[in-house]
Amino acid sequence: MPGSVNDRITLDMKVCKVCLSVFTRPHRVSFEQWDRRFLCSSRCRSTWNRQKRKSYNLKQSTKDRFWKFVHETNDHNQCWEWQGYKSVEGYGRFQIHNRTHTASKVAWTLTHGPVPEGLCVLHRCDNPPCVNPNHLFLGTVKDNVSDMWEKGRAHWQKNALHMAS
Repeated sequence: MPGSVNDRITLDMKVCKVCLSVFTRPHRVSFEQWDRRFLCSSRCRSTWNRQKRKSYNLKQSTKDRFWKFVHETNDHNQCWEWQGYKSVEGYGRFQIHNRTHTASKVAWTLTHGPVPEGLCVLHRCDNPPCVNPNHLFLGTVKDNVSDMWEKGRAHWQKNALHMAS
């Protein structure tokens, strides 16, 4: 799987330092300009400038703010539970500039870089609130569904087991 992910990451992709979204190089931007660019939009540029005036590194702040919601253990093989807001399904949710993101995707982005288009962040541990980067991997929606099916996590499988007992 790691080989396929590296094939999808291009030099024309970057992660915005403000909103952490992935953006690509517009054709009108030269490669020299692209090397200096680290923000995805004029909105993020104005936010960055506003925060810069306050001598405040926004990317570092987002990272610090994110990890404050994580209960880390000394053992990197154990799950790191998300302590912040969770969806009904139990997945951690984290807000960056009024946009809500899945906590596992933010954890992946902060530790490994952007999630390539067409891929999702999946859990090896099958624990929805876990954000331990060692338990996360990239895969397609099809990979996620087949993983769910193999491990018997589909709601209709659970209901069938409950009805049979």
